Amino acid sequence: MRRCLAAQEIAPPRGRVARLLGATPLHPSARSGYRGALGEIVVANVLAQLGPDWTVLHDVPAGSAQRDIDHLIIGPAGIYTISTRNHSGKRIRIGGSSFVVNGQKLNHAREALREAYRAGDVLSAVSGRPVVVTPLIVVVNPATLVVDGKPARVAVLPSNDLKLWLARRPRVLSARAVVHFSLFADEASTWHSGPVPFADTEGNVRKFEQLRREVDGARRRARRWMLILAATALIVLPCALVAAFRIFESAMSSAGG
Repeated sequence: MRRCLAAQEIAPPRGRVARLLGATPLHPSARSGYRGALGEIVVANVLAQLGPDWTVLHDVPAGSAQRDIDHLIIGPAGIYTISTRNHSGKRIRIGGSSFVVNGQKLNHAREALREAYRAGDVLSAVSGRPVVVTPLIVVVNPATLVVDGKPARVAVLPSNDLKLWLARRPRVLSARAVVHFSLFADEASTWHSGPVPFADTEGNVRKFEQLRREVDGARRRARRWMLILAATALIVLPCALVAAFRIFESAMSSAGG
């Protein structure tokens, strides 16, 4: 949300005609952040259903102000970093360390592993115990997700399967261990040696939801115009064809005369 809103600040205001026609209010540089934020909201809503046995942390700093872990979860089934990828409606193919989206190979698996290693090193250092963190890549509403062989140390699953997948994992942490690791993970000093910049989370959520309403409204208006144009074409095109045929018929009759 922060990245999206920061990029959106340079977007010029839409004129009356643009609003009427359903032009998107999103600045091109904000679209990637917007799509990513929508994906993180979907996954966060799923994680909110895990119940009191799980500790769920969002936007966990990972060493610098520019990088973060989308979600870190600690529960009976272990400790996981979750990298959210919003590839809604796209074809995903997984094989070994490769992650292919609509034929394009991306570095999602490598980045997810790096996040898990970082989280494991940090939690091991502050807790005084070896900590294994498992990386997950959660894909939001893909059209298809095909796994060719076992992914290299990174589990990849669609967002709809996340809750059930976690519920089926074997217990590896006691309730006491969950509390122990959660206490360390929830401390900002665990992740940052310096002061953590203030983030107006509630304010950002309000601004993002307002932007989301504007984007959704623009899409609805654009769809209505498309329907109007399609309906108009269905009416006008047959009439135009009839008129053209009559002109052609008249011209042929004149030529024959």
